[in-house]
Amino acid sequence: MKQRHASFGGIALSALVIASVASHAPPSEARSRRRTPTPRDAQSLARALGALASSPRLGGASVGMLVMDLRTGRELFARDADKLVPVASNTKIVTASTALSVLGPTYRFRTAFYGKLQDGTVDGDLIVKGHGDPTLGARDLWLIAQRLKSRGVRRISGGVVLDESYFDRRILAPLYETKKDDWYYRPAVGPLSIEENAVGVRIDGGKNPGDPAQVSIQPRSGYVRVKNRVVTVAKGRRNHVRFKSRGVGAFTVIELEGRVRVGHVGRTWFKRVAHPGRYFGLTLVRLLQRAGIRLGRRDVRRGKAPERDEPLYVFKSSPLGAILRYTMKASSNFVAETLVKVMGAEERKEPGSWPKGLAVIAQHMRKLGIARRAYSMKNGSGLYEGNRFTPRQLATVLRKTLRDVRVAPDFLATLPIAGYDGTLRRRYRGLAGKGLVRAKTGTLSRVVALSGVAASPKRPDQRLVFSFLVSELPKKPGQISRARRIVDRMATLLVRYLGR
Repeated sequence: MKQRHASFGGIALSALVIASVASHAPPSEARSRRRTPTPRDAQSLARALGALASSPRLGGASVGMLVMDLRTGRELFARDADKLVPVASNTKIVTASTALSVLGPTYRFRTAFYGKLQDGTVDGDLIVKGHGDPTLGARDLWLIAQRLKSRGVRRISGGVVLDESYFDRRILAPLYETKKDDWYYRPAVGPLSIEENAVGVRIDGGKNPGDPAQVSIQPRSGYVRVKNRVVTVAKGRRNHVRFKSRGVGAFTVIELEGRVRVGHVGRTWFKRVAHPGRYFGLTLVRLLQRAGIRLGRRDVRRGKAPERDEPLYVFKSSPLGAILRYTMKASSNFVAETLVKVMGAEERKEPGSWPKGLAVIAQHMRKLGIARRAYSMKNGSGLYEGNRFTPRQLATVLRKTLRDVRVAPDFLATLPIAGYDGTLRRRYRGLAGKGLVRAKTGTLSRVVALSGVAASPKRPDQRLVFSFLVSELPKKPGQISRARRIVDRMATLLVRYLGR
């Protein structure tokens, strides 16, 4: 999944921005009004927000808050607004703002295919140069195989060569080594990637007790090896499966052991792959063969694309604006980390790296008035507690990006709509904030964050930017859910205030 700062120049775009929010507003909700009193002025709003921040349901957690007017920047409420705290996936607000401002909403990722084609045969290798497209999947590789065939490719006398020079060799983002698990949300990053560098593993029960469980891997590529020690047991026994993935030589090995019931229909679990380029390359080889293109060599190797040759074919991604809608609504760590390296390559020359990309982000933050030493940003996704910002900093990034005429509509469109999509789809039930709040969520084991914009149901020119950061939550069952409900009520108070 793939300009500089300027203020809003007129009413038309302001109306466009708010209309995008207000169009999802629900009808009057009497139930919500009974739960959340309507603040009549800034003082009563401050009292109500303060009461929620002090709720015993937060278990004594630290609560940082800032609310400001989107148009004027006037602060309506602040509480520990300059305290640095872990913000989890609210870090993606900074990543997305920088990507839109530096690369632009219309930026497209390119994957180029090179080879000397004569009489239906590529003489030598098919060379693929990747530029970090984070949206590629197996279906795209199938489309690419068909496109190459339509351009006359029937045979490749050599094999597939991968040019991965667009990025440096580091594949795991900073802080990702904090934990050793291999789940998809800690993905490897490469210039040639598919399926967000995760592989789907499904385990179904066999027909009879004692049979091996049925294990399927998607997409099929020849890159993933499976060691299956899961057996089928009689109905009535509990399922219990353990599995892990690890790089072994040039492959990712999935090891499974445990038991599943007869006839059990499993769900698909996603594990990280160890070699993004090989995963891409071997899947491509399989799909080229499936398309009827013969290859002289079925393995893949690294190499260099010719600098002056015209490519046989270039696959282009969707515009960045569309990709960021997925990134923010689904909170994709993979796309966020890929963007950091892409920005490093585009702005600081190849190969892209996390240090280069984070330097580009720091430059963007300085333009927004936020000094590099004032915050801590270790990666692009917000995973783990080394990414620390203040409520004022996040609110400033939101406000200034939403005031930038060149990126504001695309940036607003990335934020999940309360009660409708993304990570807010199942929230705001029975709350007046439904459809009128657009915000990025963030969650770690002791952190709940919500930062975004609240719209008036009556006056399209009135909007409030907010950042609510809850940290140091006690590790108790249900505590994250309770904290989420509190911050949702905070955002709903803003909607009530605007609609008074």
